[in-house]
Order: sequence, then C-alpha cells, then structure tokens
Amino acid sequence: LDKGGKFDPSSIDADEKKTARYIKDTHVTMVHCSRSSQHEMRQRFGSLEGSELDVVVNGFLFNDEIAALSVEIPGKTLGNQSLDVPPSENEFAHITVWCGDGVEAVKSNSLPSMVEK
Repeated sequence: LDKGGKFDPSSIDADEKKTARYIKDTHVTMVHCSRSSQHEMRQRFGSLEGSELDVVVNGFLFNDEIAALSVEIPGKTLGNQSLDVPPSENEFAHITVWCGDGVEAVKSNSLPSMVEK
C-alpha cells in the first residue's frame, strides 16, 4: 500500500506477480451463497444497497497462502435514514486482500484457527 492506503502494484516483484493474486475489488462476505439463496440474501440485505457503513479494521491475519483484514461491522448504517445491519453469518468478518498461487479466497475463513495454533 502507498502512504494514502492505496494498493501500489509497483511494489510487487516479478516473481510475486506470477504466483500471487492481490484482491483489488474487496468486500466483506456477510453470508455465502452456499448457505443462502439469492432471494434470501436480497430479502435480508437488499435494503442496505447504496448505504454507507463505518467498517473498523481491527487486525491483519496472514500465512504463506492467504491474507485478510479482520473487521467489525456496525449495527447501523450512517446518515439520517439509519438502517439496522443484520449480523454477519460468517464467523470471521474479514476482507481477503491476497491469495497465493492456486489458493481460493474462501481459505481466509480458516485464518483465525491457524493463528490460534
């Protein structure tokens, strides 16, 4: 990241570019499609579309395969029309920021248990 907190691709060496995948379009998964239908997700979270939240980054977990930012999701949106934010169904609220070669982003869900070992 550069001084402004933006991703700086020039900081990656040539070998790392071949074997790593930096996630540029990040997100927090509140519920995975394997646990809920699109219809159920839209019912639960659809009213939040376009809303703003203050997401707090409270940790950085990583190993040689994957890296993620641990986050706290607030219970309310920002603004005059504050809305309730349903709790995440994902036990580890996070933003995946990097995956090693051949590593799926879903593996970041296991980072907390790896850190505990």
